[in-house]
Amino acid sequence: MKKIVFAVSAFTVMVLFSCSSDDSSSNCAVCTFNQEGVNISESVCEGENGNAYINDEDTTIDYEEYISSAEDSGYECN
Repeated sequence: MKKIVFAVSAFTVMVLFSCSSDDSSSNCAVCTFNQEGVNISESVCEGENGNAYINDEDTTIDYEEYISSAEDSGYECN
């Protein structure tokens, strides 16, 4: 349970403290976490620079790496 809470917290912090940028013509996925009463859903888009963007903010993390990390943490990304 502690690992799940930590993973959700780490992912949320990463989402909240990312750098700003914009790319409207990108590939997007919706990542959802649903477990033990915790429900989180975020839209993650690939920017022109190949990074993952959340709410038009650059996470500075490669899109594929971000999606893989989210899925490894228990998120389902479509």
